[in-house]
Amino acid sequence: MLKLGRAQGVSIAAALNSKIPITEYSPKNKNGNYWKW
Repeated sequence: MLKLGRAQGVSIAAALNSKIPITEYSPKNKNGNYWKW
């Protein structure tokens, strides 16, 4: 689980650095999407 958290942190940091908007969803989301690009 720790590796997943690190990978998520790196991907969020890279997206924010590139000014890509990020929206996080809870696991209870109907369609199962966690990221909105």
